[in-house]
Amino acid sequence: MKVTFVVDHLLERNIATRCLEVLLPIFEEHQIDILTLAHLPGAVGNPLESHRITSSFLSKLARRIDLLQEKSFLIPGALQSLCQNHQSDLYIVISNGWSHLIESYLNPQTPSILYIIEGQGHAYLPKSIFAKLLSFAFDKKRSKLNHLNAKLFFASHRHEQDFEQASLSIIPPVYDVDLFQFVRDEEFKFEFNWVVVFADYTTKVADLTKLQQLVAKTSKKLIVISSYPKAQKQLKHLKLDVRVMTREVFQHHVPTALFCVDLTAHEFPYFSLGALAMGRPVVADNALSFLGESYGVYPFTQAGTTEVINHAAELDRAKLRRLVLRLNGRIFKQQFLTFMKEHPPFSQFV
Repeated sequence: MKVTFVVDHLLERNIATRCLEVLLPIFEEHQIDILTLAHLPGAVGNPLESHRITSSFLSKLARRIDLLQEKSFLIPGALQSLCQNHQSDLYIVISNGWSHLIESYLNPQTPSILYIIEGQGHAYLPKSIFAKLLSFAFDKKRSKLNHLNAKLFFASHRHEQDFEQASLSIIPPVYDVDLFQFVRDEEFKFEFNWVVVFADYTTKVADLTKLQQLVAKTSKKLIVISSYPKAQKQLKHLKLDVRVMTREVFQHHVPTALFCVDLTAHEFPYFSLGALAMGRPVVADNALSFLGESYGVYPFTQAGTTEVINHAAELDRAKLRRLVLRLNGRIFKQQFLTFMKEHPPFSQFV
């Protein structure tokens, strides 16, 4: 039988590609296809590139993620083109914001599993006319997903508002903790001289101002790390130290931060988990509730921020990292396998 995986893109390795790598061995006895919006040959390597990969016309237009975002108004048509004349016995969609909407173009009689890490990729785009059109198309199709005969899984609880009629089943994804270097206390004297804020296009200036006022009462410096390239110009009037998000900037500033504050709109808390993996507490909303405990995680309220200011330096850094170690491939694979074995028609594939 043929099993088809669908992912947003294969332009670089990310959480979706890591989850896909973990699931592939389950179906090694079947024919495996991979559908994606854009593919840059060699970008993700084996085992993914050892399978048949079909990409849309966006592969010729977008060889980087930022270019894919610029062309995002073409995504609905690209998804539809991927489905034309494509047949499969099972579809497994792993979405970072776009690819789960392919479900509305598939044969409703074909068994499918949707695993949604991010449910609204358009939310992080500048509000151009194309982004508005894309948002309208996605919202229309998202409402249809609530009625489809497909099994939905989610990476965090932030999807509840987008998929109100769907049964919410949480499966935390595979998170590569090893990408975040952890320095032991005995190897380095941590002084925690700053507070780091993760920001993006959606971050509210009012929230930054409130945080700036709270941190000003301490001797710590406030550093904003933003995934939005124009953040430095946008926040110039606040006279903040704004850095553009890169792996190097993250690795340099987070380990020595007193604590981190996540003010991004991401449904899956990439940056918060990275901070925990490096041994630093975070201020965030309920996106981290799937971890099962509140150690080192504080709400974005005045009381929550005051508490973390008073206690962050005392927290066990190794214990914070262990929270993220739970997001490993073995547990992720076992949860998927257990579901498939217990529920026809998926059981016939394992």
